[in-house]
Amino acid sequence: MTILIAKVASIPKVIGYTPPIAGKIPHATIAAMHLASADEIYLLGGVQAIAAMALGTETMAKGDFIMGPGNAFITEAKRQLFSEIGIDLFAGPTEILIMADETADPFMVAMDIILQAKHGPDSPAVIITTSEAVGRELMRIITELLKNLLTAKLAGTSWEWFSEVIIVGLIDEP
Repeated sequence: MTILIAKVASIPKVIGYTPPIAGKIPHATIAAMHLASADEIYLLGGVQAIAAMALGTETMAKGDFIMGPGNAFITEAKRQLFSEIGIDLFAGPTEILIMADETADPFMVAMDIILQAKHGPDSPAVIITTSEAVGRELMRIITELLKNLLTAKLAGTSWEWFSEVIIVGLIDEP
């Protein structure tokens, strides 16, 4: 997600970390990291990855800067280690609000929602639409996507408890 940014900024060595998902190697993520020109790629995530980046291990050198998203545990690990390594920011849960009319592509909107909801069980996602048909289709697609998503437990909790589809009249009404 941030490898290409570092490469464009001429950072000499960029190391990518990604967690296994449901015990499996996320092949598409590894391919994207490779295409973005990561110099090294490690299959490691969570606070363990933050500690490895900040402090180093027997086989991984200490980094200079950590950049990228994470859940509340990642944010806390960054907070505790920010005197050891540079960090991008202390982020909270992600949130998203999408306004969609009848011209919106329900699949694309649903993907945007899922991509934010998967960041944690408390990541709110709200869709405001002028089209009942779009709203119903979004709900159907999101339900289907959650059946096959490796991070469905997180995204599903977020969708069920912290998200909603709101159908309104015209967007420009007072």
